[in-house]
Amino acid sequence: MTLSAAGKQVYEEAQVTFAYASVALFEPFEINQLSAFSELLKVVS
Repeated sequence: MTLSAAGKQVYEEAQVTFAYASVALFEPFEINQLSAFSELLKVVS
């Protein structure tokens, strides 16, 4: 695998992960996940 192919794969996987995270965050009934994510952000920042 060439470097550019590896980079493309990583980029595509990151896009999928980000899309999944966006969906998970904006599901209105996933309040527990959202608050847990908020707590995680507070810890990180």
